[in-house]
Amino acid sequence: MIKKIFDNIVVVLFYILFFLTPLVLFPKTSEVFEFNKMVFVYAATIFIVFFWILKMILSRKIIFKRSPLDIPLILFLISNVISTIFSIDQRTSLLGYYSRFNGGLLSTVSYLMLYWAYVSNMDRVKTKTIFYTLLTSSFFVSAYAILQHFGIDKNIWADDVVNRVFSTIGQPNWLAAWTVAIIPITWGLLLKSKIKDKKIDSKINFKHIAIFILSTLLFVTLIFTKSRSGFIGFIISALFFWGFLVVIKIRSNKLNFKTFQIPLLLSAFYLILTIFFGTPWSASIEAKLSKPAPDATKRSVSSVLESGSTGSGQIRKIVWKGALQIWKKYPLIGSGVETFAYTYHQVKPIEHNLTAEWDYLYNKAHNDYLNFLANNGVFGLVSYLIVIVLSLLQISNFKFQISKQVTISQFYKLLNRNYLGQLDIRLIKIYNLALLSGYAGLLVTNFFGFSVVSTSLLFFLIPAMAFSLTQKPQTATSSKKLSFVQIIIILLLLPTTYYLLLTTYKYWHSDILYAKTSTLIDKGQIETAQKTGSKLLNLSANEPLYHDLQSRIYIETALYLAQNQKAEIYNNFIKLAEKEGQEAIKLSPANVLYKRNLTSIYLNLATIDPKYLENAKETLSQAIIQAPTDAKLLYNLGLIYIKTGDYEKAKDILAHTVEIKENYASARYALALVNQSLKNVPEAKSQLKYILEKIDPNNVEAKRLLDELGK
Repeated sequence: MIKKIFDNIVVVLFYILFFLTPLVLFPKTSEVFEFNKMVFVYAATIFIVFFWILKMILSRKIIFKRSPLDIPLILFLISNVISTIFSIDQRTSLLGYYSRFNGGLLSTVSYLMLYWAYVSNMDRVKTKTIFYTLLTSSFFVSAYAILQHFGIDKNIWADDVVNRVFSTIGQPNWLAAWTVAIIPITWGLLLKSKIKDKKIDSKINFKHIAIFILSTLLFVTLIFTKSRSGFIGFIISALFFWGFLVVIKIRSNKLNFKTFQIPLLLSAFYLILTIFFGTPWSASIEAKLSKPAPDATKRSVSSVLESGSTGSGQIRKIVWKGALQIWKKYPLIGSGVETFAYTYHQVKPIEHNLTAEWDYLYNKAHNDYLNFLANNGVFGLVSYLIVIVLSLLQISNFKFQISKQVTISQFYKLLNRNYLGQLDIRLIKIYNLALLSGYAGLLVTNFFGFSVVSTSLLFFLIPAMAFSLTQKPQTATSSKKLSFVQIIIILLLLPTTYYLLLTTYKYWHSDILYAKTSTLIDKGQIETAQKTGSKLLNLSANEPLYHDLQSRIYIETALYLAQNQKAEIYNNFIKLAEKEGQEAIKLSPANVLYKRNLTSIYLNLATIDPKYLENAKETLSQAIIQAPTDAKLLYNLGLIYIKTGDYEKAKDILAHTVEIKENYASARYALALVNQSLKNVPEAKSQLKYILEKIDPNNVEAKRLLDELGK
């Protein structure tokens, strides 16, 4: 009885996991969506594994079902562990890049534990319930997305959410990827097959109508994301599903008009919706009929790649080029899990400086496969691709014509051409086809973007669902009286679980304090910020970002005291600011951002005492070694040399700056000023004319200085 209760708890926890993960968000954390979803997955994993182990203890046996993906997943885990051990930033590799979070070693461990817990505890009946749980969650996600399109929360977000919705997922492309993986499940349920006779049940009832409506709602959501990668993924998933279905019917000699009833009806609805609302490549009817209002587009704070604007393809190619350069530097095991943000600076192609996002921080390659290649090397990418290939086979649930079911050893032999010829496509079931189509669409969207919590959960658990569809429900065995050994193990398990949950809570609460402290600084409430900042460091002293924030608090305090002529105490805060900034660099030496921030601190202090210009110069020079093609860093170093009176050095640095970024108006203007100081008037005029002729004809400062020098 007790074992059955724990068995049910594991199942219910999976229902909760699938239902809530897409919906979870919290406005008081530094990142509203991904961070909270990641923490929720951590907590859910701890609970699920705890009750799974408890179930094993009570059963007095190992409850672990072998699956074809076991070895590939272990290989993938090993590649991540090795990459983390030799990472250029182990904390980032462990927890993921701060603000992205998903993709770190801990998240991978969580997904793998969830996979094994799923295949060991779920069966076909429970998995079908998971389908409906997912669809119920998707209803709320799509409903909110559609309401977003009509402006329900347009005043809350900085991005133009009316133009491109993101619902509770957090970003349009992420929402599109998740939607693409879910939509085929609605098709599968509409065409659900009877397990024994494989006949399509076409009976129309309320449930079918509800699923049909949900399918159209999800498609409308996809339209409102205006995600090109999402649409391409949808097309691929649709071709997979309906193409395979037709082939199956042809091979089974059952192709007739009924086969096309539902796909034709869905296609008609989808076509009407695309004509009415438009696509990423075409405008809606409303937009075509109405005159475009001037200045109607709200500025988006997300990147060009994430916004999907015209220049995204060009920038994506440049970033991919950079990812390949990183791989060449770290070919075998990569630079470290999720360290792309640190290594891209080292190899950033010069042509990136000529794009709209020349000074944007890229923490992902915007291609999951190149991301793995750069971060995890060849070992990581190959293990990842093996997982994908075998996942596709496991999801397909291919069977041999000569046997009732493929064994694990036979499954691996599928990679041999001699075995591939024995596959019978007629035996693919509708549920598996739905999962396969969604998975294929997800792989396509990952090619143009990257995985997030909601999509990663599906990436790892869709194969688990497919496996569990082959598992019959089992009756729980009666529990015996607990032995002394069982009691001891349970007593050890309880504090371990408590510790893991407490650590997860502290991790989450630390970020809340971080967000609160940042807000207090922005509002000028420095004294209160000091208190919350101190609490933050007490909770998480090893997070470099928090030390960087603390240095900002101390420098703001020092500047305030200096303005109020309290020199006797502001020096103490200067030392503290410098100490915290250096501590952030010490904890994360590969992160150029902390060197840039420490430079800003020194430049602020230089307004009080010019001696800090030397500190700024030294710190910035170290940053440039790590980011040699960062035009803004070079420009700022040139300005520092101007302030110290070293015009020759400033000239060399600024000349190099405009060499790697030809359209850098500020750098060319500074170079003109330096040449003016060095009495090199022709060169000064040349720089000013370049600004006016090729960059900005209306540049007032360039015109004024050119007039002073005489045209």
